[in-house]
Amino acid sequence: RGPRLKFEESEEVGCTPAVMSLVRRFASRGRLYRPCCALVPRAVARAPAPMVYVRSRTFCSRTEVPKSAPVNDEGLTSQEVQDKSFMLKVNGTAVLAGTAVMGWVSWRLTAKILQLIGVLYSSPHLAAYVGFWTGCSTSAVVGAAAFCAYRLTHIRPENVHKQALAKLRSHPDVVKHIGNTIMPAKLKAYEIKDGKLIMRDGKPLWAPHKVEMMFVVQGEHCKGLVCADAVKVMWPPVPGALSFNFLAVDIMDRKRISDDTETIVVDGDASQGSQVRDNIKQFLDMKVDFLQQK
Repeated sequence: RGPRLKFEESEEVGCTPAVMSLVRRFASRGRLYRPCCALVPRAVARAPAPMVYVRSRTFCSRTEVPKSAPVNDEGLTSQEVQDKSFMLKVNGTAVLAGTAVMGWVSWRLTAKILQLIGVLYSSPHLAAYVGFWTGCSTSAVVGAAAFCAYRLTHIRPENVHKQALAKLRSHPDVVKHIGNTIMPAKLKAYEIKDGKLIMRDGKPLWAPHKVEMMFVVQGEHCKGLVCADAVKVMWPPVPGALSFNFLAVDIMDRKRISDDTETIVVDGDASQGSQVRDNIKQFLDMKVDFLQQK
């Protein structure tokens, strides 16, 4: 239990010996309860350190008892209330200063604009000069934007032919059967499709331009018939960006044709190439049939 206290009789203590005996007996047992606490302040009224009764039923100095800061109705201490008040003052000052600065800037800008309008009206030739160059600049910007939009959304057959030829020259199987030096023929057949708005699932969509092309290449070993199906890439908006749905070459070799192994798929899906090849080969078959009848 708590520390035992030693009481000494003194002339300064105004109590009878019987009271001191009672207090000394309860203190020695460590069982000083509330009914006897009222006697303690009278017995030790002039003690150097004031004593209080705590929950552990022992005596301790008042300086050892923790003190909690007073709080208000919102549960804030006095220091927090002062900080909150200071921040409100700072925010109010900032709002007033910002409003004043914006008002001054708006006033100066309005004054400059009115001054410029007055100068233009007082000098007709200056108004015509500014209007001319403003119109020219606006037209140039709009024209450049329209041209860029056209280049980004349209497809050029020359670009398809160039990129397809580059893919053929870098493919190992094509180089092995045709040759290291692959040159294109001057004649090429192509068809441009789409490039319009379509409805799909009740929503408008933009169908990018597509080119179906067929041309002949030749090398040291033999010739080849190239079929390509290219689509314009809309995003990212890079000029000349293409995506090949199908790119293949038919090796013009009798043995490979008889074995039905003349086709080398360079890029894309082979199932999408049947329609491209059929659409363009119809014209060639029509000419061959006409020559055989002659």
